Parts: sequence; C-alpha cells; structure tokens
Amino acid sequence: MSQKGLLFRYKGENSSIDLNTLLTTQFHYAAILDEICSKVAPNHRFKITINGFQKKSFGVEQLIELVAVGSLPFGANKDEIKTILKLLGEYIQIKLVLNGEKADEDQIEKVGNNIRITGHNNNLTIVTTEAFNFYNENTTLDEATRKAAEALDRDEEIDGVEISDSESNEPIIDIGRNDFGILKQPNKNFSEKESVEEIREDQIMHIKRFDYEPQKTTRFSFIYHDRKTNGVTISDEDFLEEVRQGARFGNGDGLRVRLKVKKDRDKMADVFVEVGYDILKVYEIIKREQQGDLGLS
Repeated sequence: MSQKGLLFRYKGENSSIDLNTLLTTQFHYAAILDEICSKVAPNHRFKITINGFQKKSFGVEQLIELVAVGSLPFGANKDEIKTILKLLGEYIQIKLVLNGEKADEDQIEKVGNNIRITGHNNNLTIVTTEAFNFYNENTTLDEATRKAAEALDRDEEIDGVEISDSESNEPIIDIGRNDFGILKQPNKNFSEKESVEEIREDQIMHIKRFDYEPQKTTRFSFIYHDRKTNGVTISDEDFLEEVRQGARFGNGDGLRVRLKVKKDRDKMADVFVEVGYDILKVYEIIKREQQGDLGLS
C-alpha cells in the first residue's frame, strides 16, 4: 500500500475554522488530487483519512493512500504519491507565475525535460512538461482550484494554507493570502471556449454492457470513475474487428484505453461538464480474478 502522512494547515491566529471553508476546500483539494492521480496512476484513486485536528492555526492531519480501482489487482508505486503532490505544487506555481493568463511563446523555454516559464513580472519557475500540460489542458483542475481559492478568499480569518509532510515537517505547498485572488481567476486557456476535448492515456473502463456485433455507430456502456457511463463510442477499428471475430469479456472486466473526453461549458455553474466519450485505442483487456457472467448484450 502506497501511503503518506500530511498536515494540511490553515494559517491564521485562530485555532478554529468556519465549517463551510473547511468542507469546501477539502472537497476540492480531494478532487484535485484525484484528477492528477487519474493521469499519474490511472488504475488507482486517492483515499484520504482524517486523523485529527491540531491547534496553533488549524491543522488537519491526513493519511493519504493510493488504492486500486474496483477489483483489479494493481500495486501502487511508493513514489506515485510524491509525484502527484509535486505536480500539484508545480500546477499552482504556474498559475501564480502566469497570473492565470495563457503563456506566450516567448515566455516558454525548454530546459531538458522541463519547461522554464517567465511570468509577466519577470518572475520565473521551472516545471515538468506534465504540469504545464495540466495548466493548458485540464479544465477539472482549473475549476477545483478556483472553487477552493474562492472559499479561502471569502474567509478573512485565513492567512494562507500549507501542506507539509507530517513526519519531516517539510513544506510541500505553501500558499499565502495574496495568492488566493490569482488562484480564483479563470484560466484564460478555457474562459473563452464553449467546449473542449481532453485526451486521457491509460484509463481503465470496466465493461457494463457490450455489443458483440459492433458497428462504427454502436454505443457501449462502461463503469468509469465509479459511475455508469452510457453512449461510449469506440473508434479503434482493430479492436472492434477482434470482437466481431469472437473476442469475449466478462461483466466487470477492464479495458485499458486511450480516451477522448468531450466537455461542454455549463454557463450557470461556470464549469465544463463531460458529455461524450470515445475510445481511441484499446491497449489491453484486463480480466477480473473471479470471472463474472459472460452473457452480456
């Protein structure tokens, strides 16, 4: 089991906190971690356990674990949690350096496997390409970050937030109150768009209902991110031909896929909502340990 102890501290003079601030920020914090996890370790989800609250400001002791999705037997790499937290810190730093704006070509320089970004006030940061892609492409991270920052900014008793390693006390993320105003601003990469498409690699989709004589227009049902997803199309013609030639699956078996997700803007909520899924490539079929009913239709 891959796990790590953290302290999420709300900076300020009080050892208490408004309930709405606590619930809102922790909800979106968990959503942010899960979204990054879906890219770094797509076969796992975060499980966050609250151990207790600390005084001297207001601290939330957490034990975070990576647990396998469904019944599929995937072991988590012990470094994956460290990678996810590092990406979160880099993502926040990019938004602060760019002030929520798009990065112009003259602001970006490739440095080995990393990217050096020069902000509008000549402030610099060096981040991984993966973190930079999150900033440019991931609407879910943008929305969750904005909502959490809005809740923090409304609470005048919060001077900042800090996430640190509970064993070493080493800070992982440190955000001051002056940063809330930047973090709550919409990312200009998305603010003018009504729909976006996102490509997700190495996603696991559990088979719910399958057609064994599929056509290009056939739509399928899967369990994806713990919810039933209907109307999924499959563009991988090689895989569809394998199915036509007799490939069979058990209920609950998984497909490891390259997935295209279409999102439309909900203007009332000012968020992007997933409205369509297309499997571009099926990499492998993952059988359950206990084979289920083969009589899918």
